[in-house]
Amino acid sequence: MSGRTGMMVGYWNQHFTHVPVAMATQKRKQIDPQSELWPQVLGATGQPRGM
Repeated sequence: MSGRTGMMVGYWNQHFTHVPVAMATQKRKQIDPQSELWPQVLGATGQPRGM
């Protein structure tokens, strides 16, 4: 470990970057449950489709 705390790794413009946790969590993203992305989220997290 290189002694970096309060950071997470992000991927931006085809480069890995260090992102401060405070910046990464300052606002929430919302996913439309009617979008094509939603079934992928459910599959990745192992959640049932119908709740």
